[in-house]
Amino acid sequence: GAPWHGRGFMTEALGALLAHVFEKRDLSEIRSSAFAGNRASLRVQEKLGFAVTGTADIWSVPRQAMVGAVTTRLTRAAFFAARSIQAEAA
Repeated sequence: GAPWHGRGFMTEALGALLAHVFEKRDLSEIRSSAFAGNRASLRVQEKLGFAVTGTADIWSVPRQAMVGAVTTRLTRAAFFAARSIQAEAA
């Protein structure tokens, strides 16, 4: 909820999940998306090293409609580079 917004909890949680996935699986990249206009979700992805790859119309189950989305991609190298920069800044 709102009291937790902007405190970095999602960035930390997603970062831990991505670290686990890249350490345990032989994946070269992960693809994701967020609703167009959802700046908070896109900012979380950006901080973790995701790069915008384009836009798409996707089906939203909660909205029961097609919605615009921003598509993103995270490579293993970009993720670990972003983590390195975050560790140096801490």
